Amino acid sequence: MRDWDPKFLITAHSWPRFLYKDGRYDPANPAEGLFQGILLVKAVKLTFTSPSSVDKEDPVMPPGQGKRCRGERRTRMHIAGLLGMKKVAPRAIAYVAVQVSVRNFLA
Repeated sequence: MRDWDPKFLITAHSWPRFLYKDGRYDPANPAEGLFQGILLVKAVKLTFTSPSSVDKEDPVMPPGQGKRCRGERRTRMHIAGLLGMKKVAPRAIAYVAVQVSVRNFLA
C-alpha cells in the first residue's frame, strides 16, 4: 500500500461509511467529514481514555485532560496518559478503525 502497488490500491472511495460524520460520503469532496464518524470517535475514546468518556460530547483529547479537579484523586491512568498521547495520531485512528471493522465483520 505504501508503494502504491496496483494490487492494493486504496482511494477515498474505499473508506467505510462509519468513518464519515453521519455516515455521509461526498464524492465531490471525499475528505469532508472523514474520521468524524460517531462510531469511530466513540471507539477512539473507549480505547484510549475511558468508558465514561464515550458519553461525553467533548473532543477526543480535550485540552487540559489529565489535570485533576480540586479534591479529585486518581488511582489509575488511562491508556492515552500512559502512552503520553497529546493528540490522536493517524496510527491510532487506523488501529481503532481496523478494530471496529473486524468487530463488525465478525459480529
